[in-house]
Amino acid sequence: MKGLRLLGRLVPLLRAVGLGGAADRLAARAVRASGAVDLSRYAASEALLLLPRCLQRSGCDADLLSNPENCKRCGQCSVGGILALRSGGLKVAVVGGGEAAVAAVSGSGARIVVAVACERELVEGALRCRGAAVLGIPNERPEGPCRNTTVDLARVAAAVSMLRES
Repeated sequence: MKGLRLLGRLVPLLRAVGLGGAADRLAARAVRASGAVDLSRYAASEALLLLPRCLQRSGCDADLLSNPENCKRCGQCSVGGILALRSGGLKVAVVGGGEAAVAAVSGSGARIVVAVACERELVEGALRCRGAAVLGIPNERPEGPCRNTTVDLARVAAAVSMLRES
């Protein structure tokens, strides 16, 4: 967690001096290192699974931002599969950006956040999430950033399965 927060301070500086590529490579390394968080220390009821809106297939009319349970579970995106992984009081939030992510974490009372997003958002979000450990799982962007992204469901399942039952 400290590594993500430190990088969250360094990455904007690197970008400001024209080293965006180096910043993105450092962010990717920091996100991989965040996998060292010991999830077994936390109960599922203490956790928040934070998902980006871009996991939802474009053209889908389900309002996941107000309630992830509105997902139709049609199989055209990763959201339905992720929702099927919940157990033990695990909270799930779908957010549309950094400010909404910070608000969701603050309002959840979570001690641990399992966050899916691009590396940049994971690092910047970890910097702003006070009081909660963060495990970052980078999304995959086959159509570019912020559109029809996916995530390795096995990685999400592995993370969720490590949480203790409440």
